[in-house]
Amino acid sequence: MTDRGVTFLRVHGKGSKTRLIPLHPETAQRISDYLAVAPHGTDKSASLFQSARKKTGRLAPTSIYETVRRHCQAAGISIKRFCHTCRATAATNALEHGADISR
Repeated sequence: MTDRGVTFLRVHGKGSKTRLIPLHPETAQRISDYLAVAPHGTDKSASLFQSARKKTGRLAPTSIYETVRRHCQAAGISIKRFCHTCRATAATNALEHGADISR
């Protein structure tokens, strides 16, 4: 979805809530490139990241968190600070480009 030139990723999260996450144009392009070669890329109902071990579908959120945590630890970055900074940067970027972040 695009609003005033900002692309959003639709995420189904905690509490069965749907959230719209603003994406940097380069990130949106990389996701598009990934889906062009991914086996599930044409399935609009499929999760973005699929489990490599299970044929049941989506990658568990804990698996994604653990992967990010390991990379942060290896780089000497606090995972709490990393997540907070990513959210703040995304919100600031969206606001600077005129996006409605109240969704």
